[in-house]
Amino acid sequence: GHRLGGVMFSAYEDSGSTQINGASIEAFAESNWTGSNNSTFLTFKTNQSDNSYLERMRITSGGLVGIGCVPTEALHISSSEASSTPVLLLENTNANNLAPQINFYKNTSDEADGDIAGQIDFEGNDSAGNRTEYGRIITEQYRVLSGAEDGIMDFKVAVDGTLTNGMRIRGGTGARVGIGSGATNPSEALEINASGANLKVVSDDNVYLSLDTTQANGDEWHIFNAVGGTTSNLQFKNIDQSKVVMLLDETGKVGVGTVSPDYQLELEQAGGGFLSFKTTDTELQNNDVLGTIQFGADDATHTGIDIGAKIVATVTDNFQSAGSNVDAPTRLDFFTQDNTTADVFSTVGATLTLGGDNQDAIFRGNVG
Repeated sequence: GHRLGGVMFSAYEDSGSTQINGASIEAFAESNWTGSNNSTFLTFKTNQSDNSYLERMRITSGGLVGIGCVPTEALHISSSEASSTPVLLLENTNANNLAPQINFYKNTSDEADGDIAGQIDFEGNDSAGNRTEYGRIITEQYRVLSGAEDGIMDFKVAVDGTLTNGMRIRGGTGARVGIGSGATNPSEALEINASGANLKVVSDDNVYLSLDTTQANGDEWHIFNAVGGTTSNLQFKNIDQSKVVMLLDETGKVGVGTVSPDYQLELEQAGGGFLSFKTTDTELQNNDVLGTIQFGADDATHTGIDIGAKIVATVTDNFQSAGSNVDAPTRLDFFTQDNTTADVFSTVGATLTLGGDNQDAIFRGNVG
């Protein structure tokens, strides 16, 4: 710590003859001075106000630079002010469109896939005073092949004491973004992959998800939370056609072709709404069911549903193969439930059958 020498900048006070140091550059022995150890550090001091003569910067014998501190890294800036300091400011006052920049350059001759190109850590102390990493931005040289270079940028945060990936931007087939610890290799432009992953969008007005395509015959679609008065509804809207194709209101009513459904399901179009039931079976045989409409209610224990009536469309007799284009004869059965059982499939109160092979109408049950 012995001073080896220095350059002092000083002047006399206006009101007296006392000489006051304004600044200095001084050299000090970093340890005991011997023939084999001549380690030296430099200090830079300034006088900020009335004889506030303090060290502002230090360069150690190892080339470490400290501003406001004794450095432990290549550049170490420290402040004890009760404010958001220290601040690193890079300013460009030129009128062009260029701005200051910071470069991280890993300059070696043996670059390999997976090398780290740059890293920024965000640290603080935990409750036990341990220096802890709470966040990290890190860039990986994912592929170093000249002319086909790809990079990965990770944004990590501490989760239960472990730095965990929160977001990854990966090069390759276009830039792809992965959100969540499981999205290590995002396969789409945006992938969310994490335990309990959910997506929440909040706005003070209408809010929507836009799905658009650059294809010439493609339209833009919105999944739309539309606010109106004191309520809102969920819409599926074709933006290019300015048409709401389907709507779900707060009471559970669904409108297809209408924005003001009066019933739980309402279909509107020119010529009348159309509801179709279609089987995915490629071969139809006798008694195959094409579709069912069922009417029921909760049973007394609210643990199951009691069926009161149903309408069933069933193929009869003729066999239709996957390669044929012949419509199979079909019947409609109308079932109602009596008061003897909860199983409408085995015991029925009354039935009406229409169609079938002979296109008959058959009624079973009491009349009147």
